[in-house]
Amino acid sequence: MQQASVASVLYVIESLSTNAKNSFAMLEYSKLILQKVSFSKELFGKELRKAIRFLKKEEVLLLQAWVMLSYNDRYGDIIREVFRNLS
Repeated sequence: MQQASVASVLYVIESLSTNAKNSFAMLEYSKLILQKVSFSKELFGKELRKAIRFLKKEEVLLLQAWVMLSYNDRYGDIIREVFRNLS
């Protein structure tokens, strides 16, 4: 019985770890897409809105910090509008 519970705990830990990796992967993928469409104001806004729909709240905060640091000079108005609408 104890072996089964240990196996269950290990399975849960592995699942959580996999979910965290997948979640982190989505954040990194969103950053990559935003970098690729940064040539277009319209595409950047569209992809930023799309990214925040798929990310968890904590990841949205990380994405917000990243876009502010990376693109505030070019797309600050779009960034503020998108994240203002989240509140």
